[in-house]
Amino acid sequence: MNREVGKKLSIVFHSRPRTGLALKKTIMMALMVAIMVAIMVAIIVGIYFYAHFNPEDYRFFPKCPVFLLTGYKCPGCGTQRAFYHLLHGDFRTAFQYNSLMILLVPYLLAGIFFAFFTTGAAPRIARVHEILFGKWAILVLAVIILLFAVIRNL
Repeated sequence: MNREVGKKLSIVFHSRPRTGLALKKTIMMALMVAIMVAIMVAIIVGIYFYAHFNPEDYRFFPKCPVFLLTGYKCPGCGTQRAFYHLLHGDFRTAFQYNSLMILLVPYLLAGIFFAFFTTGAAPRIARVHEILFGKWAILVLAVIILLFAVIRNL
């Protein structure tokens, strides 16, 4: 019965039913679109949530387990408060809460751009992607995060 429904739907959308590789590609594309929509919805809900609720004023925001257990600030400590202030245009306060996060926002946005919009891009763009997000870039980023964690706790 599922084949009959699939054939009827494929007749509506295509001149002949998709089978094999073409069907797999169609399903993968639909899955990718669904994932992108889900990510976009999550981002919009997150932005709305952080735009309307200050993490300093509400207890339902998670607390850092590293800070609670050790008393030391992890590289992510202050990110929620920084994001709240960033959304309200208070860059100075956001930078005071977590300067690394503020400095990494353009890098993260570039990563999102490369992940979704550069598939099959020109070799020049692929090279930029490799420089910014290759194994050496990730290693450098890990060292920067580690140094940030040490320096902020001195």
